Amino acid sequence: MQELQQHGVRIPQDISVAGFDDIPALQSFSPSLTTIHSPMAAMGREAVKLLLRMIEHGEHAPAEPILLPGALVVRGSVRPCCRHGEPC
Repeated sequence: MQELQQHGVRIPQDISVAGFDDIPALQSFSPSLTTIHSPMAAMGREAVKLLLRMIEHGEHAPAEPILLPGALVVRGSVRPCCRHGEPC
């Protein structure tokens, strides 16, 4: 974002920027960074369960997909979407 701004690109007026993992330090950027928040504690719990299953059943333990909910955290680095017939 700093590089874009140094080259005269305005965020979010000219370009929207989004990140991943909701790193707390990036909230202090100006504008604040829109991001995907990952459920780190739940990811850790699932990793431990998988590790224990592998210890119990060996490295060929049955694998199953694990889906955890993420959340879009909209902050100042994205421009709102235009709706049909409305000015942007």
